[in-house]
Amino acid sequence: MPHHSIHSLPTPLGTLHTFLLGGANTEATCKMEAAIPELVEGMTVEKCFLIRWNINAETETAPFAICCEWDKNDSVENGRADSGQFFAAQTWEGNGYTLTLGTGDGEVLSLEAHKGNNIPRRFSAVKQTGTSFDNGELDWVEYTERGFRIQVPSLKEHEALALLFAAAWKPHPSPEDASTWFAARALSTPDM
Repeated sequence: MPHHSIHSLPTPLGTLHTFLLGGANTEATCKMEAAIPELVEGMTVEKCFLIRWNINAETETAPFAICCEWDKNDSVENGRADSGQFFAAQTWEGNGYTLTLGTGDGEVLSLEAHKGNNIPRRFSAVKQTGTSFDNGELDWVEYTERGFRIQVPSLKEHEALALLFAAAWKPHPSPEDASTWFAARALSTPDM
């Protein structure tokens, strides 16, 4: 599958790339911006970025994926699944930093579709488990060794959707400090 343009985010652990895998017949834009999440007192992060993809189908599309993954040449290690309700996340440690990368999970994406919030309403009937597009089931968020892929079934002509990733980092916090997790969650699932 071809890649649309690749957008890169340098971090203390390496470079995160975000791109569309497939997505022929789409107009896709990616906006990456520094953000300041609302955190409870005592929680801080050094940097936080919101990555927003807007996709518009010019004609009906084949299924595609929106990806956010570490550069293949980066030797990121010590990554772990770090999810919570409504939030798919992975956290890595290295080079003296902790970084959390996250996005809304299948449940929140289906709920957003049901509300018509930047995801076609017809996807609200899509279940969050399973892998087949044909039987009405979709595993929205795929964990990879290097990040995430959000699997999107085909879009119909003129349908649009917007999806978010968030990355937050800080110098190694104490083991009980979850600031990077809460920062990434606050930005990628703002209404949950």
